[in-house]
Amino acid sequence: MISYSNTIKENVLDSLNKIVGDEFTDIPVFYDLDVIARGNTFFVFQPQTDELLEQRVSSDVREFTVLIRLFRKSAGDHRKHTELDPITKTIERLKRLIANNSDYSPSSTYKWHDGRITNIDYQVDNEELPEYKMIDVTFACVVEEVLS
Repeated sequence: MISYSNTIKENVLDSLNKIVGDEFTDIPVFYDLDVIARGNTFFVFQPQTDELLEQRVSSDVREFTVLIRLFRKSAGDHRKHTELDPITKTIERLKRLIANNSDYSPSSTYKWHDGRITNIDYQVDNEELPEYKMIDVTFACVVEEVLS
């Protein structure tokens, strides 16, 4: 039987859930792809890519990306400043949170390095839940996975 680690879950998704959940205590995080409306505001984390950057003798260096979707129930006209302000504040706070945790090793336990927000799309069409504004944030990080 081979030994392995569920790196994307243990290093990336669980860690993102921890830091985002600790900072945004009023915004729940979900993973399911079949989004069902769950209040006024929520995040959905969706793993996107797992790319081998370098293969070494006893480790792999991989870049993982996760789509962080922010759903916020619309109160009215999207063209109004008051409608956009809470969204941009949340996204700016998320950007700062990720920047502050770009090298993430809680309790000296390595999880990732070079964590960053690579893209933000504020204009996502949301046909499934038209009453929600949906913002796509792409998170990327590098993990060196020791092979056993």
